[in-house]
Amino acid sequence: MSYRSLLSVLIFFSVLSISCSEDEDVPTAITGITPSQGAEGMRITIRGNAFGTAITDHTVTFNGQAAVIEEVQNEQIVVIVPEDVTSGPVRLSLQGTTYEGPTFTVLPEEVKLNGGFSLDDGIATIGSAFVYESQLQPGLSVLRLTPPKLLRLGIGYYGARVPVIGGFETTFDFQIHEVGGPGGPNGERGAEGLAFIIQNQGIEARGHLGASMGYAGIRNSVAVEFDVYRNEGETGFFGDPNGNHISVQTNTTPGDRYGETGAEIYHSLGYTTDETNPDLPDLIATGNGKHSARITYTPGEPGTLSVSLDNEPVLSVAMNLSDYLNTEDGKAYIGFTASTNQTVGWASHDILNWSFDPK
Repeated sequence: MSYRSLLSVLIFFSVLSISCSEDEDVPTAITGITPSQGAEGMRITIRGNAFGTAITDHTVTFNGQAAVIEEVQNEQIVVIVPEDVTSGPVRLSLQGTTYEGPTFTVLPEEVKLNGGFSLDDGIATIGSAFVYESQLQPGLSVLRLTPPKLLRLGIGYYGARVPVIGGFETTFDFQIHEVGGPGGPNGERGAEGLAFIIQNQGIEARGHLGASMGYAGIRNSVAVEFDVYRNEGETGFFGDPNGNHISVQTNTTPGDRYGETGAEIYHSLGYTTDETNPDLPDLIATGNGKHSARITYTPGEPGTLSVSLDNEPVLSVAMNLSDYLNTEDGKAYIGFTASTNQTVGWASHDILNWSFDPK
């Protein structure tokens, strides 16, 4: 064997030895889970060390209930929370050894996020949505649905299904700001707006971009939209009354009430206009400006869904949620959707805080 060959062999075994020593120095362990609160069907990321990469080597349980493993990397495992989950420890079984992690807490059936959001609040985000510290209000973490860019869609759902059919009240502060774009045919800058949604399609349900505002296209749902851009279309297809209105949207197609909710005006159960609400504040905020919304549902014959903005009643529609939501237990997912425009405008859509109280 030549000197060069011998040297190569020695270098190889030296590197292998160092590698093995490093692996031995990092024992397998769970260091955290995100989020630490949630409900069945949510994606949870388990962080740690020396997990390996083969899914078949791993078993993850939530308080004894086996979870579906979607992805395994050496330092994280992504799983789906199992059905009938209860609060308790997360455990990982790997090659005959069990490793215990933090406690996973099942979310309550009410939302109390009056102090802002965090990664552990059990908010399931889709698309461009994420939680971050507000630049306008330092120290407050908000749910940003979209950044101020074209072609963005963001959704944030509360991780657990909550009671809605028996009545509820929900309040939240929001900011639609940082607007821009070349502008629309009516001079609008900024688009498209945000919506509060109630739906029973699932925790990963998403709608379409643009005028659909992230909610249109979701089945088995009702949305209250805060619309800041007038979409008319060449033949008035969407038929928005103006570029600053609030509307209750669902699927009003006869015989298909649980089908896809639409953003068109003919799928509205009621909306504000310049005539009915001449003093409706501009939904687009300036500076540190924000708006406070309150949505109340009272069941009855018929029931009533009412919307207040900045403590002033602005819209009330006669409806029963059970006519538009197919639910056996009276529960549904709740959350927020938003979208920017494909070509002419954008805005940041932020939810600053949120509470939801079932009746």
